[in-house]
Amino acid sequence: MKDSVWRQTSLPVVKGGLGLRRAEEIALPAYLASIFSAKRLVSSMVADFDVDELCAAEQSAWVEQSGVELPMPELRVHQRLWDQPIVQKHFLAVVASYSESEEETARILAASTKESGALGAPIGEPHTCRCSATVDIHGRHGLSCKYSAGRHSRHSSLNESLRRALVSCQVQAVLEPKGVLRDDSQKRTDGITLVPWKEGKALVWDVTCVDSVCQTYRKGSAQNAGHAANKAEENKRPKYQRLEGSYFFCPVGFETFGPAATSLLRDRKKNG
Repeated sequence: MKDSVWRQTSLPVVKGGLGLRRAEEIALPAYLASIFSAKRLVSSMVADFDVDELCAAEQSAWVEQSGVELPMPELRVHQRLWDQPIVQKHFLAVVASYSESEEETARILAASTKESGALGAPIGEPHTCRCSATVDIHGRHGLSCKYSAGRHSRHSSLNESLRRALVSCQVQAVLEPKGVLRDDSQKRTDGITLVPWKEGKALVWDVTCVDSVCQTYRKGSAQNAGHAANKAEENKRPKYQRLEGSYFFCPVGFETFGPAATSLLRDRKKNG
């Protein structure tokens, strides 16, 4: 793997890495947090103990590394507050290293979301797809190619996961119900609850999964993680506009690199 990929693996999982932290990066935050955690105990035994004087050099080194001011005195016992600014600085450096490529920038932003974990390492050899497009070493073309195998089974798996999540909350639901859209079209929603979900209305959902780095969404994904999923949700609403008033419709958007639409995460937190 290239140095940039190794650098990403050393980031915490919450920032798109594997959590394989470098010792020199966590040593200083761990030392400072432990010093301030022991301050009260040591002060009770040593009357003239001055923790700021003891670790003045280390605090100056931390300010230089992080580029921010020291945490509030009462919060200096928490290692996370010492660690986060340094992690953020390294994360921004990784993002900057991909600044010349919108596709790579979109990937690293998507990978930094909690639901993701794409490192961007090469996974195959360049070849030509059956649709005549060129597939590079990262193999991302298959995420949006219409000839990609298994698309329907993966879509079904997403719906089944949602249905099971609802059933685990004692909310019975069925997949692909008939008669919800009472028109001449053959469209079906992906699922519906058998009991009211909100405001006396049953929950109807429709799942979509889009490619984070395809040409359509690449520019937006390079600016904001989850852009593609949010746009996919927006595009779903007009399709099922006739359901408004009768059902509580919830489009569910996911991206191939992991992020979910913000409305889905917001509803999940609201409803537990």
